[in-house]
Amino acid sequence: MAEYHCTLAKKFNPDKHDVRGWVCSEKLDGVRALWCPTRRGFFSRSNKPLNVPTAWLDRFETIEVRLDGEFFMGRGRFQDTVSAVRKKAPTDEQFDGVQFVVFDCITEGNHNQRLATAIASLVDSGFNMDGTDIVWALKHYDVQTIEGAQGMYRTILEKGGEGMMFRNPAAGYEMKRTGNLLKWKDEIDGIATVVGFDPGLGKHEGRVGALVCTCDETHACFRVGTGLSDAEREWWQNAAPCIDGRHKIRWRAMERTNDNIPRHPVYAGLYNGE
Repeated sequence: MAEYHCTLAKKFNPDKHDVRGWVCSEKLDGVRALWCPTRRGFFSRSNKPLNVPTAWLDRFETIEVRLDGEFFMGRGRFQDTVSAVRKKAPTDEQFDGVQFVVFDCITEGNHNQRLATAIASLVDSGFNMDGTDIVWALKHYDVQTIEGAQGMYRTILEKGGEGMMFRNPAAGYEMKRTGNLLKWKDEIDGIATVVGFDPGLGKHEGRVGALVCTCDETHACFRVGTGLSDAEREWWQNAAPCIDGRHKIRWRAMERTNDNIPRHPVYAGLYNGE
């Protein structure tokens, strides 16, 4: 079973979920980050350290609550954000434009109470919360009608945003993937030709770990490992001697990177030409 260090969202289905009475916010195109006061640093949702300039750590020194948020540089700048936070020792110049957007706090209470705790802690530590500082709090809106939420969703997409999040404001903080937090984002899909594979490691040793593919539309090369069942991994392992560009698959992803590569592609099955 996966070990979770923060709340993760399930997918929103407009035909299934009634989110009236919930709150919504823009889904940011950034890097999830959590401030841990006991370890005096930022960490990813998988509990890996995220590097920030020393000046950032100095300013967060007095924050004693666990903050949940995202490093963000603006709509459409995901790759720039990743580049900044992947530096081993980023300078102030390399982190220029990065902000930590807070949308929750890992503590007791409902969401409004938790976010208020986060904001109060930041204000007490001298942060200017008007959007001009390196930290700001994500705005949440009450969902009164589904039609209103759909209109906001379309506006976000038209402005280059990634999507929308729905949150049950009465729910406590959950360190798991939960139906109390839903993400609404369009997906892309396509066909790719399998040209090779990476061997599996750990529990997948002896079967395929990931398929090496080229996108039929853009000819970009990428790997697909997510979405394969154990049986499918074994099937591809057995088919490996025959992989010569004849096998095609369907894939799904949230979007493409600036290099036209599917971002976080998921295996969606064999493609038989139909």
